[in-house]
Amino acid sequence: MTYDVGTASKETPVDPAVLEAARGESPLLIYGNANDYQMTPLIDGFEAKNPGLSVQYLSLGGPETFQRYLSEKATGGKTADLIIESNGPLWMDFSNRGEVEDYRDANLENLPSFVDLRPGITAMSMDPLVAVFNKAILPESEQPTSLAGLADMSERLSGKIGTYEIENALGYEGAYAYLNKTGEDGWQTLEKLGPHTKAEASAGAMTTKLTQGAYAVTFNNSGASRTTAVEKNSTILNFRYLTDDTPLVPRAMGITKGASSPNTAKAFYNFALSVDGQTAACAGGFTPFRDGVDCKYGLSAIKATVGEDNLIFGTYDDSLATSHDEIVERWNGLFDR
Repeated sequence: MTYDVGTASKETPVDPAVLEAARGESPLLIYGNANDYQMTPLIDGFEAKNPGLSVQYLSLGGPETFQRYLSEKATGGKTADLIIESNGPLWMDFSNRGEVEDYRDANLENLPSFVDLRPGITAMSMDPLVAVFNKAILPESEQPTSLAGLADMSERLSGKIGTYEIENALGYEGAYAYLNKTGEDGWQTLEKLGPHTKAEASAGAMTTKLTQGAYAVTFNNSGASRTTAVEKNSTILNFRYLTDDTPLVPRAMGITKGASSPNTAKAFYNFALSVDGQTAACAGGFTPFRDGVDCKYGLSAIKATVGEDNLIFGTYDDSLATSHDEIVERWNGLFDR
C-alpha cells in the first residue's frame, strides 16, 4: 500500500527556560495504560534528545491509572506528573475534578484540531480499532472491507464473529464514535451483527480465539493487535481498516495538578508532539497523526485505505459521557447480553 505522508508542519520546541528548570527536577513519572514495550521508543527518544532528563513509566490499566494518582495525591505522596491514557470517560471525570494542568503546548497551533481534546488534554496518538481475520477460515479474497459488508455475511459466520463487550472502555469509545458518525444506519448494521457475534472483555481473548480458529473475524479490535497479534501470527491472521468503521480513539496525555516535575512533563509533552516524538511513537506501535512522519501504522496509511471522508475521530465531547447509559443499554439488547 502506498500513502502520502505529506510535509511536516512547523515545530515549536519547548521554551529553553522550561528545559533549564526541568534539569533541577526529579525524574518524570508517567502513569498510563500502554505496555512498557510500547512506551520504550518514546522514552528512549526523549532521553536521548534531552541529556540529563529521565523518565520512569508505570503501566497500569484503566481506572487504576487515575485512582492511584488520586489516592497518592490525597496522602501527599509522590505521584504521576503526566498521564497517558485512552479511557475518554475517565479523562473527562479527571478533568472535571480539576486535576489536569491547563498546559497548551505551542505545537498545537500547527497540528490538526482533533488532537486538542480538552484544556490541558491532547492526543499523543489516534489509535484505530480494526478488523482482524483468520485467513484459513475466511481467505483474504472473501473478506469484507466494511462493517456493513460483514453484517451482510454475519448469518453465514454466526458464532465465529467477535468484538469487545460494550463495558470495555475501547469497546464503548469505538461504538460511540462509529454511531456518532453513522447514526441510525449504524444501529441497523449492529442489529444485523448482534445475534451472530460474541462479546469479549479483552483483545487478548479475541486474539486467542482467532488463532485457535474459534473466530473467523473480530471487529473493533484493538489497533495494538496490528503488531502484538498480526505481525507475530502473519501466516494465520491479517487485519483491515474497515471503510465505514475504523474509529480512531485518542490516547491522550495531560499534566497533573499534583506534578512534582511539571517542567519535565512539559518537555516530554512537547517532544511527543514533534516529528521525532511521533516517529518514536510509531516504533512503539502507536498511530502518529503528524504530517511528515512515515509510519505504516500512521494516520496517513489509514486515510489512504478508508478515504478522508470516512475517518472517524473520537472526541471528548460531553456526549461521550451523557450518551453512555443509553448506548450501552441499546447495544447490549442487540447483542443479547
